[in-house]
Amino acid sequence: MPLEVDIIMHKECLEVIVSGDYDIQEAIDEFSSVLSACKITGLSKVLIDFRKLHGEIYSIQKIIYSLQIVGQVKDYFASKGKDLQFAYVGKTPQVNKYKPGLEIAEREGIQAITSIDINEAFEWLGVKKT
Repeated sequence: MPLEVDIIMHKECLEVIVSGDYDIQEAIDEFSSVLSACKITGLSKVLIDFRKLHGEIYSIQKIIYSLQIVGQVKDYFASKGKDLQFAYVGKTPQVNKYKPGLEIAEREGIQAITSIDINEAFEWLGVKKT
């Protein structure tokens, strides 16, 4: 099953539902549509829910994904895009204590968290789930 991405616009944030089989290149490619949605809607808070994603995500894939995403976000900022916040929600073992992607994002000034609790993610973003 290919990677599927549904972007839902709420009053205060975008909610991105990711499902299907994990493919790093598809994930990187689809992230550009998330940034486009941010630019079109003017929303700067993004919840990416990948709890329905199948397959293991290895640490090296997290690092590669993060490096690619950081590049896309920097390009977004350079084109006068707003500061963005990303809350990633997954399940164990996809979300664990080893978070190299977050370390890369934080080092580049990108605000992001990962969690297994969707309510915690919405709270961190400062929005109410609708």
